[in-house]
Parts: sequence; C-alpha cells; structure tokens
Amino acid sequence: MKLALLDKDGTLVISAEENGFINKPEQQIIKPGSLDLVKRLLSQDFTLVIVSNQGGVEKRFKSLDTVFDEMMYCNNLFVKELNMPVFERIYFCPDFQGNTCYVGEISGYSTHSQSWIGGKPWDLSNTLSAQKLGTKGKFRKPCSGMLEQAIWYYSKNSVDKNKLEKVIMIGDREEDKQAAENVQIQFYWIEEAISMVNILPLQ
Repeated sequence: MKLALLDKDGTLVISAEENGFINKPEQQIIKPGSLDLVKRLLSQDFTLVIVSNQGGVEKRFKSLDTVFDEMMYCNNLFVKELNMPVFERIYFCPDFQGNTCYVGEISGYSTHSQSWIGGKPWDLSNTLSAQKLGTKGKFRKPCSGMLEQAIWYYSKNSVDKNKLEKVIMIGDREEDKQAAENVQIQFYWIEEAISMVNILPLQ
C-alpha cells in the first residue's frame, strides 16, 4: 500500500479568521489547491492520514473535545466536496512535550459527513505500540512519533517502513520537514505538491 501523511493547518486547511488561528471547527476552510491534491493522491491509491500538532490545547485556546470536532470538521469538508471517504486516520499531539498522542479512525460514510469509530479518538500514549516504538515524548513534530505510529500501524505492526510500497509526508512548516527526515521518508512542501498535481505523480 501507499501511505500519505499530511499536516492539517496550513496544508489541508487554513483559517477563515483574520488572525490566522483555528480555535473553533467552523473557522476552517480548504486551502486553495489542496482539494485537487487530495483528489490526485486518492486516484493514485494513497491511503491518507492526518498528523497534526495541536498545541492550542495546552495553551487553553481550545479543549480536547473541540479538537475532536475540529478534526472531523476538516475531514467532512473534503468528504462533502469529493463525495467519497477521504482520510482513514487522524493523529494529533495536544502538548508541547510530545507526551500525548490521540488517534481517531473514521467511518460512517455519507455524502454529507462521517464520524469517529468508537465515538471519539483515543489516547495511544501508553499503548504497547508506543512502548515498543519509544514514541512517548516524541509525538510533537519536529519529532517523528506520530509518523512512526502511523507507519507501524499500516505496515502491520512493523517498524520497517519498507513493508509499505511508498510513504510520503506533505506539510507547510519546517517541523513537518524535520519529522519526515527523522523517519527517512520523502517530504513535499504543500505548495510544491500542489504545483505537481497536473504534472507528475507524487512518487
């Protein structure tokens, strides 16, 4: 399988607010060009997964429940536009120390919305996989804990990313690039990836 790990804020969506922040789900709009990019990735049989820092939780700009809603709102923006399932999993780190990581699986497809399997994302910080991979304390990008967890899951509980046909990361910040480099996968700046949509496949 082919796996595309995507940052959220500034990559998939941008803020509709003048201050540029997303503190409420409805403040998100799809970043120009990202919809076509996502459509292209799906047409190339990539499985799409979001990996996102959410330090606004620790700063108390928003709650965990708000972030759960924000992530699903982002997903559903794309579902409504493409009329198909888009993202399979969403990982996010809400603290600056990188000690905590939530992951949610998405289901309940309709032309309007999807929902979380199990009702909401769950904390995987102290799971067997986190212990085995040593990712606690490394979840927040530029560390690669979230990326490692996703690769471990999709390679059927293996730390060997070579068991996957292809793994790429797309983001808009240096921390995204560093996280990809830390786990030795191909990184694309979002503007670069958007510009490639009608030229070359992301491979």
